[in-house]
Amino acid sequence: MPHRKSKALSSLFRSAAKAFSKPSSSPSPTDSALTLSIPSDLALTHFISSIDAPSIKFRPKSPKKSRFSATASEPDVSEKQLHQKISSIFGGVLPDSQLTNDKKSRDEVLDIPWFQNLSHNNISRRRKELTRTRKQKWVFKNTQGGRLDWLVNLCGERLGTETTLQVFGKLGRETGVKEYNALLGVSMKKARTSDDEETALEQIYMAFQHFKEMKEQGFQIEEETYGPFLMYLIDMGMIEEFHFFRGVITDENPRSLSRLGYYEMLLWVNVNNEEKIQELCNGIAADDGTEKPDLAGRDGTGENYVLALCVSGRKEELLKMLEIIDITKVSSLESVAIIFKSLGRLSMAAFMEKFVLAFKACDYGAKRISDLIFYYATNMPNLAVEDVVLKFKDLHEQLVVAPSSTSYNKLITYCCDSFKVHVALDIVDRMCEAGLALSIEMLHSILRASEECFEFHLCETRTWFPPYARPNP
Repeated sequence: MPHRKSKALSSLFRSAAKAFSKPSSSPSPTDSALTLSIPSDLALTHFISSIDAPSIKFRPKSPKKSRFSATASEPDVSEKQLHQKISSIFGGVLPDSQLTNDKKSRDEVLDIPWFQNLSHNNISRRRKELTRTRKQKWVFKNTQGGRLDWLVNLCGERLGTETTLQVFGKLGRETGVKEYNALLGVSMKKARTSDDEETALEQIYMAFQHFKEMKEQGFQIEEETYGPFLMYLIDMGMIEEFHFFRGVITDENPRSLSRLGYYEMLLWVNVNNEEKIQELCNGIAADDGTEKPDLAGRDGTGENYVLALCVSGRKEELLKMLEIIDITKVSSLESVAIIFKSLGRLSMAAFMEKFVLAFKACDYGAKRISDLIFYYATNMPNLAVEDVVLKFKDLHEQLVVAPSSTSYNKLITYCCDSFKVHVALDIVDRMCEAGLALSIEMLHSILRASEECFEFHLCETRTWFPPYARPNP
């Protein structure tokens, strides 16, 4: 507080103390009834003494003078005027409506609890509790699906799918898409492991009942639901059953028509029906043979036919389709990745180079092109890990494409999965030379691989490896 205001306060309280020290000449019973006593406010006394301690001295009072009278006829020493003068010194005047609540508000301010019990140990304990709570929520959120699948599988195997649904209903658990998918998985597992034809047909009927129940509850039948079921029918060569359920799925979800072409091509490949395969392939080609078909156009069925040929390894039909398609019009990066993986497995280097140049011409992005080269190199047959890394490097130099951090990270993961820690560390050295950053996930992958193959010393020799992350053998 400025010195001027401190001096004004001290003089004000000094005059108030002198006025209160003058006893009334003739106190009457009425005056005694109106007698006011000075509140023994320790906080206010401490505040006054801290302002001007040498200039304000309160004399000790005798027991007879412990009470002072201040009648309404003494406006200079009234409590109201005292509050007004104090507030004017601080730069404002308190309204009359606030004077009655002054003591109450002052007591509330003084009742603010001090943090005497909030020690460093309490703060640390509180932080640990919050961290533990957040970890429990994260673990529950990320493992809930796995626990549910385990519970459904256990109940489905022990009780059967119908009884499992009844048990969940009695427990108040609403049956959703996840539960139906898990029950369908149980049915398909029983059908695959059983040698009895009646048991397999019974499980197929149960799957049909699940589809009907999902329809009644308003759920759409997506690929994660019908995919495993159709793959079972394809593996078993059940052509009639496949077409029946294809119609059921199409009626429930018309948007799945193009994706169902993928499973249809796999069915004819699995049963070696060459006529049907050629019929589907001819449907993709252009009528005049001069323009390349748009695989992502129309309903997208042609793209799914090509993906099915890539997965099944039908090289002859795939060669014909790759000659006429426009790779830049494929709908998603995932589909392009499947095509490049197939090119690697079938050793189609010419098509790989052709497609990379096409992507470079349309500004597809060096990052994506580098990832596609990784998919091609890692799927080439009969190559050791060191040879795959060398092929990855040579293809980038040959096609004049700069390796990206994502493709390097994928390559590091590929090496760590094969426990080739020294190769992964060499790749990190190249990343550092190129100015690319190493993610913490890749660092953990290297540490796990070095721990499993007992090659801790390889990490210690790297200057870029952080000291806190060095493994302790």
